[in-house]
Amino acid sequence: LNVTFEAVQGGAEFRGLNTPVGGTNVPSSLNNFVIDANYNLSFGGEDRSFLVGASYEAGSSYCQSFPVAHFDSCAVSNPAYAVYSALSLGAFRLKGEYAETVKVWPGTFNPNPPLNVFPASKVSSFDIGGKYITSLLDRRLDLSVDYSALIAGPAGSPWEQQSQTVFGAGYFIKPNVKLFSEVVLVHGYEPLMFISGGTPGDPPGQTDSNAHSNSQILLMGINLAL
Repeated sequence: LNVTFEAVQGGAEFRGLNTPVGGTNVPSSLNNFVIDANYNLSFGGEDRSFLVGASYEAGSSYCQSFPVAHFDSCAVSNPAYAVYSALSLGAFRLKGEYAETVKVWPGTFNPNPPLNVFPASKVSSFDIGGKYITSLLDRRLDLSVDYSALIAGPAGSPWEQQSQTVFGAGYFIKPNVKLFSEVVLVHGYEPLMFISGGTPGDPPGQTDSNAHSNSQILLMGINLAL
């Protein structure tokens, strides 16, 4: 059993731990905290285990008002929590997580028509993935697949959600050298900067978010440890 508590500086410049700091965006106060607790159970051998846990942060990044801009301060904190688990069964690895804010994100409401029909929304996300460890030509080969989604708006809004599916492969030509490749399929487009509109120079009732866009990405690279 592992339990962790950490007091942290909050503020807009620490975007993932945003809390009000006397009307400034400078993180100069120890005014935020994070709690995490998880339990790891081993069974039937070294490569068989089950982990379950939960986390809570007193101030998340989803607290800014409209229009949403990086490093803008918040008027009120928006806490968030997450639950997660991981399972190891020999060559198989599975993981999953769900996270959600406690309150709605004020900046997801655009008061300008025609986007003012979409109310402010809580932000949630989930992730589920797995990996299979095998070998090719006597060298380790990892094959993986992962699906995740960020839901930041109500149904029908341009910023409703962005999801991605990732197919990956990692091949260890040496213990310290891994060649990898990923195919990423992205559905939706949610830039957190001006997610619901308000981009300078654009009409106030317009947003770059698009819940129906699609992108395909091929990524290749190498990890080298010395």
